[in-house]
Amino acid sequence: LHTFRLTQNLRVAPDLVTLQEAPQHILHGRPEKIEWGPFGTAPMSILSLGESAEETLRQLYSSILYNGGERARSLMNVQVLSLTNKGPHGRANLNHAFHNAAERLGILRPQGGGITINDRLRGVYPGCKLTCLKNYNHPIVKEFGPLPEMRCVSDPVANGEIFLVHRIWKPRPPARGVCMEVFDTKPEDAIKRIWVDEDEGVSPWDLDWGYATTVYKSQGGEFPWVIFCVPPTPAPHWTRANAYVAVSRAQQSCIVLGAQNDFNAICKRDNLVRRTIFGHLLQHDNCYASLTEHAALPAACLSEEELEIILDPENECSLLDEDTLAVPTLKEFMPKPQNERLE
Repeated sequence: LHTFRLTQNLRVAPDLVTLQEAPQHILHGRPEKIEWGPFGTAPMSILSLGESAEETLRQLYSSILYNGGERARSLMNVQVLSLTNKGPHGRANLNHAFHNAAERLGILRPQGGGITINDRLRGVYPGCKLTCLKNYNHPIVKEFGPLPEMRCVSDPVANGEIFLVHRIWKPRPPARGVCMEVFDTKPEDAIKRIWVDEDEGVSPWDLDWGYATTVYKSQGGEFPWVIFCVPPTPAPHWTRANAYVAVSRAQQSCIVLGAQNDFNAICKRDNLVRRTIFGHLLQHDNCYASLTEHAALPAACLSEEELEIILDPENECSLLDEDTLAVPTLKEFMPKPQNERLE
């Protein structure tokens, strides 16, 4: 609780009381206590998403530019957050809508045809905002020849990292792929190099537009202006935890795009109970486990429903063969001692 309050105070200016209190109201399931105001100027505002996401985002960003001045012209300071990847209110559609809106407002100035990186990233040029979808923890250096133009270098890049393209070019043959220099996090930060190559560099399929990202990917980030898109009749698994993360990313203003009833419905839903293999073992078959890197669990001891839960991709388990389940965090299974209860 103390850590939560400390990070909130550091992220939001002391005079923005409404934005400071909003995550607390969401955390306790009290969205009706949030103070809403005019979009673009108030710390917390809500706006219906029209038929055209591009037109709505253009009008909204235009208002942010008018009130935010030069600071709002940096695309790194405005972030769209979505609950889903696909669909009309998903990350992919919002990315294209915001990119087109920024071009119409003159924030992005196309330079020629740009460079194609993958089927999603067509026409990339300096100023575009991209994100990485996978961790590349080690630097990559590849020498294709004696000339500097034949040397490809890529700095470490993190999953969910967002950056602006500063320069982009194709290296001199026999070098292959695409080379970029990008601003990491903020324009004043040092330039980072990224070499895009399907075989030895950063895979082109691990890059995407970065104007909009999912709430899950935004964890740990902070942005002056946050636009949180809430789809109509949101799915039951979206809870107050998702709304809390989205709203608490904002430093200056959070605009909710969607119906207030849908936003309130998410905020009032209790967080889902996590189902883990460790918790399962503590509650079934009178056994407990010691922690290590890998282990094997007989799949026959689980019901079909339990096996389906454990094999969920988020649990990082898989079948080694037809009869054995690989459990990456458990090693040995021992009977519980008599009269001993594990907390």
